[in-house]
Amino acid sequence: MFKKISFLIISIVLLTACNNNSEDSKYNIKDPKNTLKNVPINIETTQILFDGKRVSFDLSLSRPDLKIKETDYEKEMALTVDLPLTLQPRLIYAGEPNDENFNDGYLCDRPRFPHRCEYEIAANETSHQFMIRIVFEDDTYTEKLIDVEIPTELPKSEITYPTTAPTENSTFKMTFIDVGADKYEAEFRLCKPYGNDGINPCLDGGTYYIYRENGKLSIANDYNVYPISLTEKDGSITLQSTFPLWFEESVEYVVTATKDSKNSTKIPVITTSTNSISFSKK
Repeated sequence: MFKKISFLIISIVLLTACNNNSEDSKYNIKDPKNTLKNVPINIETTQILFDGKRVSFDLSLSRPDLKIKETDYEKEMALTVDLPLTLQPRLIYAGEPNDENFNDGYLCDRPRFPHRCEYEIAANETSHQFMIRIVFEDDTYTEKLIDVEIPTELPKSEITYPTTAPTENSTFKMTFIDVGADKYEAEFRLCKPYGNDGINPCLDGGTYYIYRENGKLSIANDYNVYPISLTEKDGSITLQSTFPLWFEESVEYVVTATKDSKNSTKIPVITTSTNSISFSKK
């Protein structure tokens, strides 16, 4: 009886190890171009995002040989597992055209589609070529060179007020330069000393969302507890409310500008820039 139990345990351990090795081998692919069947692919860039340093681009895939495309399976929550295996990436990389290895470069988002790839680029680049390399779940491989137009950088919005730490019991006021963005997210963070407990010490504060519509700026939310006012003057935006600025250690002001546009090939583009200033308690 003891021998049977021991044999069963050993069998289970060996089977588990084999399964784990098999699962690992699915993703430990060294040279798919020369070891897997190569298939044709069409890749469409559906959106580009740029924050001045990092470009992100969303890719939609289609297999012309099978006449199937990811857009045929779009829904509110577009998950890769809902795609046919012949169109379901197991691994997808964005790298340089001359990369020697399959997994050189950056791993793109696999669980959702379109698949977002992110890449840090050199300053002043206007376009960049990427080699997209994909292994599908049906053990096929494809690669394609694509060009991504790098958007023009959105200037940072300079925060011109406050210029010194607010005094005790003062209220919120913030002025920043209008850089022509479609949206602004203005934040103030009231910070206390870090307690070495894994909790963000700057959770207190507030965030205001400003949108431009028909050339006019307005605040998106109705802040009933501490009503907020917005004024524009000489290319600057001023926000002011009765929110009390009580903080133990420091206060930080942050403004994120966002602009929506389309590039020369009509691909939607979102550019963002973020600026901040902080003051320690006097």
